[in-house]
Amino acid sequence: MISHGGEVSGFLALNSVFPTRGGAIVTLSNVDGIRFLGALTRQIAEVAFLPEQPPELDKETRQVRSILEGIRKGRINRALFTDNANFYFTETALGDCRTSLSKLGKLKAVTRSSQSLRGGMTHRGYRAQFEKKTVTLNIYLMPDGKYEQFLVMNQL
Repeated sequence: MISHGGEVSGFLALNSVFPTRGGAIVTLSNVDGIRFLGALTRQIAEVAFLPEQPPELDKETRQVRSILEGIRKGRINRALFTDNANFYFTETALGDCRTSLSKLGKLKAVTRSSQSLRGGMTHRGYRAQFEKKTVTLNIYLMPDGKYEQFLVMNQL
């Protein structure tokens, strides 16, 4: 997917082109301040074009799952992360992650939902399904394979 969005107070737009599917989706909204255009566009694309997903390597997904399970327990393998990411994951931040994620129950599944290049990094989106809730993972990888960002977010 190649996309570009725009906004002005009260109006949001997102133009998404799917070159490998031979189509595009234009999503417009007059609701200000809601970040749902990307999620809505992905849902429409799944219905219209089938999932626009790159081939998934089991090794990558297993590693993401392992990192998420570690964060859920309040720990990470610092060798997998950049200095910037390690700076973010303080003991306090890891404790907050442990508290928040432990309430979601057992981790049932992790699936990749997107991949793109951005700013010299690889961006990957994942869905992590727990017993009580599904969350999204917003991940940036450096060319050397280290994680620059590993963000867990509520799913819309």
